[in-house]
Amino acid sequence: MTTATTSGRQPGPDARVRLRRLHYRHGSDVWTVGCPETGQAVDLPGIAVTVLRALTDGATLAEAAARAEQEHGVRPDVPDFVATLVTLDFVVQVATAGDLDPDEHQEADAGSSLPWLRPSWARLLFHPVALTGAAAFVLAAFVRLALLHRFRLGYQGYFSVHSAGLSTAWNTAVLVAGVVLHEFCHLAAARAAQVPARLSLGTRLVMVTPQTSAPLLWLADRRTRLRFHLAGAGCDLVLAAGSATVLAQTRPGTLPAELAGSALLMQLSAIAGQFLFCVRTDGYLVVQELLRCRNLYGDALEHARHLAARSRLLCRLDRRVAGYAGRPDPVLALPAHERRPVRLYTVFLLGGAVALIAAALGYALPIAVTLLARGAGEVASGQPAQVVDGLAMLVFEGGAELLLLALLVRGWRRGRAERRRERAAAARFSRPVP
Repeated sequence: MTTATTSGRQPGPDARVRLRRLHYRHGSDVWTVGCPETGQAVDLPGIAVTVLRALTDGATLAEAAARAEQEHGVRPDVPDFVATLVTLDFVVQVATAGDLDPDEHQEADAGSSLPWLRPSWARLLFHPVALTGAAAFVLAAFVRLALLHRFRLGYQGYFSVHSAGLSTAWNTAVLVAGVVLHEFCHLAAARAAQVPARLSLGTRLVMVTPQTSAPLLWLADRRTRLRFHLAGAGCDLVLAAGSATVLAQTRPGTLPAELAGSALLMQLSAIAGQFLFCVRTDGYLVVQELLRCRNLYGDALEHARHLAARSRLLCRLDRRVAGYAGRPDPVLALPAHERRPVRLYTVFLLGGAVALIAAALGYALPIAVTLLARGAGEVASGQPAQVVDGLAMLVFEGGAELLLLALLVRGWRRGRAERRRERAAAARFSRPVP
């Protein structure tokens, strides 16, 4: 008897497998299979689901292959597929001979952030009365502010006080508070649907992005998925409306008015950032859902590499690009309704990525260097007020840049392995045994 702790050796045809509790959802052309225990979800063809259900019924690997061949006309390499399932952590136990031991495995859903948040509490945020009240508040706040002509969109609005360091500290506090509430609403939307979700930090090209990961969201219905994607933007609008209300209620030029104006500008910038479709923002996820695409970003990236493979220079620079040389366009393997959106999104992906990187190098980086140099100079001046201002600048601006660098390094190390694991089952299962 062996447990599923390694994937280096494939089980024999007479082996039996105990799988974790799996959930299935049939899409237009593939099945989404998710495991509540681990929080993992993958897309698989129908023949793979046939094998999974046969293994769940207690069939040996050879019997599962025979059932798949009978139903689909192709005999798959089930031992290889089981080895992939082990890497996905879908397997509890593999019996190399005889029957499986009595199932003593205690199943539990994948751990979620904020376990104290009950689904019944989370559903209150999305009750029709709450949503209607929030929409009315947002509309009234912005209509009143527009009538007063009190809001400035210029960059000067970011500086609520004369001290650049203290302005940076205030803006950072507003940004962090907004991000926390934004992700909390995503988490609440998942909790209301009883979908496991976890909070984490990640990157999008050159930006630090807190994110709420809910791999099993694909098992939910479309309405639930859209609510999850839109929950954060709804929170941002309510926060911006709150700042607009304070700005409208205070006297122009006073500190409360300046702080509220700066906060409003930060919150509107966060909302605008959700429309950066070249990275996987909430806006991108909504568009992907409306277009009924499975993985718009990943498919467009593969299409871009296929196009880049026509260049010998790019093939030499990137092995992933070289792997697409001589292969058919991966878009042709997609369902017909996804092909045009993927080709169009490839243009947004490439153009937007170039624009964001150029803006980071030509705009954001010089500003960051200038602010850090100014902060260091103020600390070195010895003047108490300037020392405080310089320290605030170094702590908040320098801390943000160090966090971005650390996350980029971590993402560079882990990104390819994670993407490869998500597609491993379908890729391995595509090779039938002669």
